Amino acid sequence: MKPLSGKFIPFFDVWVAFRAPGEVVPLWKNVRPMKFGDLLANVTMVKKYGPRDYRYRLLGSEVNLKMGDDPVGEDFFKYLPKHLHDYANTWLDNIIAQPCAAWHKMSLEFARDSSHHYESLNLPIRGGDGKIDTFLYYNKGWQPQAGENLGPLVSSGAQFFTIVPVDIGAGIPDAVPQLKSAHL
Repeated sequence: MKPLSGKFIPFFDVWVAFRAPGEVVPLWKNVRPMKFGDLLANVTMVKKYGPRDYRYRLLGSEVNLKMGDDPVGEDFFKYLPKHLHDYANTWLDNIIAQPCAAWHKMSLEFARDSSHHYESLNLPIRGGDGKIDTFLYYNKGWQPQAGENLGPLVSSGAQFFTIVPVDIGAGIPDAVPQLKSAHL
């Protein structure tokens, strides 16, 4: 389990403020995205629509700028190499079954450069039916420089992909999925 680093604490603190007393995971009706303030530019929201059906719901302006794309409504695993889909799906299913956060670190592969990476913190949200169906990701890492043009994002996680659980008050899943190798 990874403790939260300083760069994720402000995001986590806003998310915690959405929880009602006694809740481990807030209800969507209590989430006020504008409370994230300047952090919102680096937030990605993903929604579960069915088994193995996770789609982008919202991307902050900084995320869109880095990706060079706006995949709202598209498959969340669009940029993730196919051999990682089962691993990522298992993680999301585990977060739903045993509420926890997940810290991610992965490579970014652009058309003209594959030397960048980012980290994110994934925090769950419960829908109107009380089940976790939404995930908020706060993304930190590489920032494009003025005039830098790496081309479109081709993939994320092709060189390395790591997910580590973070306890949010309900423990972490007993059976945490493992990759055979963190560097692929």
